[in-house]
Amino acid sequence: TDVVVANGIASNLVSIGSNDYTVDITPDANGDVTVSVPASAVQDGAGNNSNASNIETTLFNANAVDLVLSNVPAFVANTDPYTVTMTFSESVIGLTAADIQVTNGTPLNLVAISADVYTIDITPDGSGDIALFVPAASATDTAGLDVNLEASASTIYNISAPVVDVLGAPAIVSNA
Repeated sequence: TDVVVANGIASNLVSIGSNDYTVDITPDANGDVTVSVPASAVQDGAGNNSNASNIETTLFNANAVDLVLSNVPAFVANTDPYTVTMTFSESVIGLTAADIQVTNGTPLNLVAISADVYTIDITPDGSGDIALFVPAASATDTAGLDVNLEASASTIYNISAPVVDVLGAPAIVSNA
């Protein structure tokens, strides 16, 4: 009860030495969680009351950021760029084109449509199927939490023209 917690609950106070203690803090809701010990909460061996502690603040955000990729074509047959949309579950910061990994292509023109929707152009290099990968922690939300899930998508690169065979035509036709 001598540990004051705002937006949380203190439990499991354990002495780890004559002057040191640990305590578990369980946040109540998203937002700042503060922990302090008020003046006169403890006394030393001579009976002197303690001074008030500093206040430690931790931001608690239980809403990890998720990412969904859309507008990824299943097939492409040329090296023309296509635009992929990246939709985050909340506003993010820190995303750069360098964070986006592309096999057999190049990511260009990262555009923030809003704080939670971005687009990027993918230009195939013509050497095979295109793999797009956005790693977890490529961006953070405004509270500093990393993107929770990595996201990936693939596009088949096929420039081979289909072959058409006409079969079953008779060798001779005698009527029209």
